[in-house]
Amino acid sequence: MPVAAPREDRASAGPAPARPRFSRPGTIARATGQPSQTLMRNATAEYGFVVRDLRRIAITAVGSLVLLGIATVIANFVVFKQ
Repeated sequence: MPVAAPREDRASAGPAPARPRFSRPGTIARATGQPSQTLMRNATAEYGFVVRDLRRIAITAVGSLVLLGIATVIANFVVFKQ
């Protein structure tokens, strides 16, 4: 019967060294290092949503200004027609 190789005891090895997550203690938490692929994908999707929302807000604002201008011209025409 072959002899098994000796096993390493996991308790003696200790935990793997953790990468520091924040730059300095006592300051605002800011992650350091390269972002994960999942985080980048989600950030890109969120950026797209924000750009789309800002575009819709701009279209609404321009439409409101156009309607205000039209209403002003109509009101001036009706009031000063006399």
